[in-house]
Amino acid sequence: MNKTLIAWLVFIGSLTVEFLCDYSLRVLSGNKYLGGIPKSIFFTLEYVISMVFVWLLFKATNSIDSAWRRAFIIFAQIVAGFIVYVVMSLFYIMLSGIE
Repeated sequence: MNKTLIAWLVFIGSLTVEFLCDYSLRVLSGNKYLGGIPKSIFFTLEYVISMVFVWLLFKATNSIDSAWRRAFIIFAQIVAGFIVYVVMSLFYIMLSGIE
């Protein structure tokens, strides 16, 4: 349970830091449409954050003996993580007005 909580905190915290850095760079550049982290780096970071999240979930579920139960728990959390990612991304885009 604690390891799963750590996985979620790493996932949400990393996305928050990425969005804050992007927004800060946009404000500092003076152009909120063209500034910020370059898109290739931005989406690569999101991919890496997601893979670390999935890896931490695998590590957190090592104690579950049943392969089907473990796969279901991991899949359910990945789906929940995707929903959290979409909500956070839309909130960031709408709040900052970048698109």
